Amino acid sequence: MNYFIGIDGGGTKTRSILADDNLRILQTIEGGAANPLTAGFGKSARTMLGLIKKISRKKKIAFITAGIAGTGRELHKKKLKQEIIKQAAEQKIVLNNFEIISDAHAAVEGAFSGKPGIILIAGTGSILFGKDSEGNFIRIGGYGKLIGDEGSGYSIGKKGLSTAAKMIDKRITNSILPGLINKKFNIGSRDELITKIYSDNFDIASAAPLVIDAARSGDKHSLKILEEECSALTDHLKAAIKLLKANKINLCLSGGLLSNKNFYSTMLTNKIKDDFKNVRIKKAEHPPEFGAVLLAKKYYESNPANKYDR
Repeated sequence: MNYFIGIDGGGTKTRSILADDNLRILQTIEGGAANPLTAGFGKSARTMLGLIKKISRKKKIAFITAGIAGTGRELHKKKLKQEIIKQAAEQKIVLNNFEIISDAHAAVEGAFSGKPGIILIAGTGSILFGKDSEGNFIRIGGYGKLIGDEGSGYSIGKKGLSTAAKMIDKRITNSILPGLINKKFNIGSRDELITKIYSDNFDIASAAPLVIDAARSGDKHSLKILEEECSALTDHLKAAIKLLKANKINLCLSGGLLSNKNFYSTMLTNKIKDDFKNVRIKKAEHPPEFGAVLLAKKYYESNPANKYDR
């Protein structure tokens, strides 16, 4: 019997699962942060090795695949893999069959059980990943808050706070959003706004739920913001459909703003249904860590001569 480990590593927590040849999940454990760009490459490697040691105890592991946030670029992927190999050698752990992929790659595999599809993610940031029938991957967006992240919590929150600034200046009138912002953040004046927003630890994206609440209440300025952000996300989808060249496409909406039903996610869902007749929105079939297990099994079976020893 072969055993496989799949890992989904994020900025706050990491989940790892152990599965057998039949893809039955035998064990699930969690650990700390694993994004090397925020936690550091050393800590990320320690987190993953700790999970691997714990979950693989008394098992001969055929292959390990880790989908890790912050490894979308080959440079970061290679650096993290080198750090893991180095720490594994220090701990006398042999990792012959080990692969690192991006967290989005694992998410696509899990969402559609290895089949083609698109996953559109909007949380603090935003990005789209897709897979075609030949296994080719595409990426749209994901350029970060300075030049990208359209449709995200950051983008919505920034526009909401800008609306509050305009209300303070009397450039616009008749918006309930500044009142909601004042109530949550104690921002009611120019000085309070500037001091709060430009403090080192202020979370711009935390204003996004207030914009959504105001829009749900009929606030025209907030509605306009959400309409703009929905259009930005459907632009991502439009570009992806052209690249994938598929007649029918399955789409999974993911991330903090889209995973759970709310006024914004409903607005986006309705726009997609109206504008894209060939797109079917569906829930993810499996979590990213299961997607990583699917790939681990696939990678191993593509070269069954591989051996893994501990």
